[in-house]
Amino acid sequence: MASVSGPSTPSILSADVTIEGNVTVNGELQLDGTIKGDVVCGELVMGEHGSVTGTVTADSATIRGNIKGEVKVRVLRVEKSAVINGDLYQESLSVEAGAKLTGRIADLSTVTRAAAKSAAE
Repeated sequence: MASVSGPSTPSILSADVTIEGNVTVNGELQLDGTIKGDVVCGELVMGEHGSVTGTVTADSATIRGNIKGEVKVRVLRVEKSAVINGDLYQESLSVEAGAKLTGRIADLSTVTRAAAKSAAE
């Protein structure tokens, strides 16, 4: 999973920011803008206007915006305004009524075991 050590001040991408490319943050990322690429961070806090097209990998995440791609988060909270189109891999999942999820939901250890098996071959 992503490293949770790093600066105590969160990195903030406001609604007027669009990034095309991968984003890696050691600590917390507050996302209200758009990322077209993979996101790796310790903690993701996505606002209602936040958007990711790519894989999201984090230790914990609260999602209020849109994700198109895989989500690999140990502790995942999906709030009512969220729209996720992609597979979810998590250890702990909380979904509010009204959230829209399209994809498979599996335990995060499934991904970990598959990666370990692939590396051993």
